[in-house]
Amino acid sequence: MKKPARVHIRILLAILAAEILLVAAVAALSPRTPPPAAAAPPRPTAGSPRAQEKQFLGLGRIRAPLAAAAPAAASIVVISPYFPYDPADRAFSEELAARIGDCRRATLDFFAAIPPSSPILNNDDAIKSALLERYNAQLRLGKIERLYFTDYMIID
Repeated sequence: MKKPARVHIRILLAILAAEILLVAAVAALSPRTPPPAAAAPPRPTAGSPRAQEKQFLGLGRIRAPLAAAAPAAASIVVISPYFPYDPADRAFSEELAARIGDCRRATLDFFAAIPPSSPILNNDDAIKSALLERYNAQLRLGKIERLYFTDYMIID
């Protein structure tokens, strides 16, 4: 009984080896079409937005308490700042990633000095300008040109 079982195993192994060789031969001899070439992004010109610009969302949602006489009565600003940057500038991209904590701290410090009754809280442009100045003070290898918010709300 042992010899017929061994014969069957050898036959199965031979069939499996033949199938593997057949699949490999078909794969090697079949014509391959090259992947479509990606179109080169247009070069930025003096008035156009940068072609490779992406949005830096790394600061996330920040919950910043406003200045208050009593800590229990503090209002909170919820803000999600983001800005465009060029990911091709690796040094600046790495600096942005390394400075996330510093920029979040600058945002918290900015709002901690503002009382809830301050009119600046209703002026998005003034807040963007002040935060932009603080963020750029943290950076050495590049500057942020524009700042946007996906969230901006005051919770009393």
